[in-house]
Amino acid sequence: MVLNCKIVKILYVSFCKTPKKTMTAAPLGVHKTTRGNPTMDTLPHDLLVKTCKELDPISLCRFSRVSKALRVPAEVDEVWLEAHGFRKRLAKSHVLYEVDRMELRRERAQICRSIVEGACTQVGLQYATARSASDMAAQTLLRLSERFSDVRIQDLHMRQSVAYTNTQMFIEGLLTNDWETGRNTFDRVLRDVRIAQDALDDAMVDLRNAEYYEWSAETDVSILRYALGVPLRHRTWLEIEKEWRTALHTWTENDTRENFEEVYRLGVLLSHELGIQDHQLLY
Repeated sequence: MVLNCKIVKILYVSFCKTPKKTMTAAPLGVHKTTRGNPTMDTLPHDLLVKTCKELDPISLCRFSRVSKALRVPAEVDEVWLEAHGFRKRLAKSHVLYEVDRMELRRERAQICRSIVEGACTQVGLQYATARSASDMAAQTLLRLSERFSDVRIQDLHMRQSVAYTNTQMFIEGLLTNDWETGRNTFDRVLRDVRIAQDALDDAMVDLRNAEYYEWSAETDVSILRYALGVPLRHRTWLEIEKEWRTALHTWTENDTRENFEEVYRLGVLLSHELGIQDHQLLY
């Protein structure tokens, strides 16, 4: 019993004399759990900035989410100007603008497609009505021909319900009135057909323009999406893109076969440089 008390006393004294570990704050940018194993957070700021300049914009955004210490060099304007050619805030605004423009132009193109579909239906109905009116007028003309074998067609186009023959004048109110009504109905239907066809032609022009702008916006987003994954100094397609956009503008202003072939040729080259296999750059 005495021995046990002595052992307890010795352990108590040794414990009290053991120096306590003092908790010191970790240096700025160094995680407490990795103090013994240095990470990228411990690298000098200049070295981190130089490292970030080697990355593409997408990698920079991912790099900035690792820690607060790495966010500072990853968002420096100097880094973004060399990696992308624009500051981060301007690059973000540009991406959002291009995506919103693409969505708006898609909606506009969809509206134009709906209008064209309705115009096509209307033209079909008018053509069907014109066919019925034509058949009705043809039947009336056939009855007149059977009743007056020597009636002249130009006489039937007179406003009066009178048919002239070589020797006599015959008055047949029922048949001539039917012809007058049928001819007026057919003329009115033909006028409606022309109006519907003109509306369809105008809608097709609007649809072509809307689809062109939709394709242009999708192309810009596709090029921008690819560019965000490549550092600025590695973008070998910039000169070809500039030539392609110039040729595209020329073709838009002057729609000729030569201009289209130039746009097609540059579009193939640009598609090859960007790695786009579905030839989205070819309208």
